[in-house]
Amino acid sequence: MSLCFTPACPRPENPDIHRFCHGCGARLRLGDRYEAVQRLGGGVNSQTWLGRDRHTLIKPQRLIKRFTPTGATARERAAAADRFRQTLAHLGEVSQHPQLPSLLGYFEQGDDQYLVQDYVVGERLDQRLQAWGVMDVTGVRSLLTQILPLLHHLHGHHVIHRDIKPANLLRPPPGDRWWLVDLGAAKPLLPGSMPQPGTRVGSVEYAAPEQVHGEATYGSDLYSLGVVCLHALTGLNPFDLFDGTQGCWRWRSLVPDVDTALADLLDHLVQPRLKDRLPSAAAGCAALGLSVPVPTSPRPSPGDPPPIPWQPVAIGNTGVPLLAAAGWGDRLLLVTQNGDLYQQSTVDWTIPAQPWPGAPPAITAIAVHPQQTVCALGTRAGHLWLSTPPSPGTPVLGASTHPWRGPWSAHQGAITQIAFLGSELVITGTAQGALCCWHWPSGALRQRWTGGPALTALAVDGAGPQVAVGDRDGAVHMWAIAVTDPPSPPYRLRTLTGHGGAISA
Repeated sequence: MSLCFTPACPRPENPDIHRFCHGCGARLRLGDRYEAVQRLGGGVNSQTWLGRDRHTLIKPQRLIKRFTPTGATARERAAAADRFRQTLAHLGEVSQHPQLPSLLGYFEQGDDQYLVQDYVVGERLDQRLQAWGVMDVTGVRSLLTQILPLLHHLHGHHVIHRDIKPANLLRPPPGDRWWLVDLGAAKPLLPGSMPQPGTRVGSVEYAAPEQVHGEATYGSDLYSLGVVCLHALTGLNPFDLFDGTQGCWRWRSLVPDVDTALADLLDHLVQPRLKDRLPSAAAGCAALGLSVPVPTSPRPSPGDPPPIPWQPVAIGNTGVPLLAAAGWGDRLLLVTQNGDLYQQSTVDWTIPAQPWPGAPPAITAIAVHPQQTVCALGTRAGHLWLSTPPSPGTPVLGASTHPWRGPWSAHQGAITQIAFLGSELVITGTAQGALCCWHWPSGALRQRWTGGPALTALAVDGAGPQVAVGDRDGAVHMWAIAVTDPPSPPYRLRTLTGHGGAISA
């Protein structure tokens, strides 16, 4: 059985062989790979499932989390979605640690965002405390010895976990090392930046005062870890250990066998005021006598990139500003803003660029196949033309013209974008957002759809196959292209936002 991801689906349970929900018609698999098999929990804006990976029989279990961006307006929700994408891109690097679940995938369906990670099986700390009671001093010291270096790794990569609690600490078999799971609330904190008010996340009984106010920082994770240790030592809820009238913790008299050094470290971790708290995870490691590990491959802080040496060399002049250029065999094809096609020899740069007699008129776009000797041209009239290159060594231009196949027509406006997709497909697009997929050996039109408003850029991935379309509003629309016969309509994978102006490349 597989479950539908749609929150309001009337019949979410489906047979294993189904790819589309029989209750609402939605896709049951993320990336045609991951599907939900058991609901684990969730709230208003999030949901968690136990999932499986259809592409492997080795450790197929996965954890799938759905997030719905929140906000009063569409702009606020789009900004929240973009922040989550940036966070996930950062966490993909950070999760490569032996005590963290690996992030395996990120998907979007409609307004929902999905995170797929390893499903780690083991005894959680809250389960251990419920079954066996309090943890002894040796156990707490071992917990700190294993988690503080892990926090040093996270903080060294400029990431705050923001939800350290007993339910997110577990020991997979053979049970000799604690893991920190659930990176859904994690947040990057770039070097030099100050904590900014944001969403209040985490479990309030373990959250630091500044985190409760939406201003989490590295010290917030240290505070939460200290509170978890006090809970494990005493067995009492953190609310019962904190004296709100005096603003301090009352726990030492409950566990007098804790040695002074460890007790001082715990008190230092849970100081309510950030300036009084342990300054870093590295300081905690030093207090326990541990050598401070060096975080691997830290993410570089943003800054100006180093200058790239560049020595431009003039190789010819058409006399008219250029619109586009493409290398083709032993020559360079140049399209001017007037729509004329020129050739420039790449064997002898001293030969001036010359017009190509017989080329289609009013050219507006050009593309060359990356593996095959095929060139495609788009024109102001919306026509597609194709040709193979002259034989190597053929004089540039000469007196004879070169044959072009076409025109093939499907567009109402000028073709502004062309890209070859795989071995036999070519994608064309117009500034109005119309896209066409052609089988170029035969000239057959396979699909036609609207890729996005005011198209300004186009890129393809033949392995998917997928098409990315940039528009004038700063959005990128991702499409999956069907290669079935007869072809089915393209499927929108996701829309990426974040740019303040038009996408140019």
